[in-house]
Amino acid sequence: MISAVSNVSFRGDVSNSDWQKLIESEGQYTQKPAGNSKPDTVEISNKPEEAAKEKKGGKAGKIIGGTILGIIVAGLALFGLHRGNILKVNKEATGAAKIGSKLAEVGEWIGTKIIDPFLGLFKGRGAKAAANAADNAADATAQAAS
Repeated sequence: MISAVSNVSFRGDVSNSDWQKLIESEGQYTQKPAGNSKPDTVEISNKPEEAAKEKKGGKAGKIIGGTILGIIVAGLALFGLHRGNILKVNKEATGAAKIGSKLAEVGEWIGTKIIDPFLGLFKGRGAKAAANAADNAADATAQAAS
């Protein structure tokens, strides 16, 4: 049979009146402050504006920028897949092929509405410069022949 244990002392027999003295007595784990120790110090910053400036650049801008960049990359990928004839527009497609057809339509739209006009800006300048260079070369050849 198990009986309850009471009045257990780990330092030998101690009467009830001496328990408080036992609790307050120095033991193996008692920490004494060193005699030469310096008191703890705290550095308080008097510059709350600098701390506010450091925390100002939140995550919202990074999230929005990353989302926009992801959309641009996905659009360019769809455009490339459509131009490479990997994704083709099929009006009679069903199931997963219908999704591919919709993505091909998006790639075609990105190509016609965004990329082609953008590339047209540079093609026009290059064509004009080439035509001017050809005219100048022809004029120089004509003058040299005369």
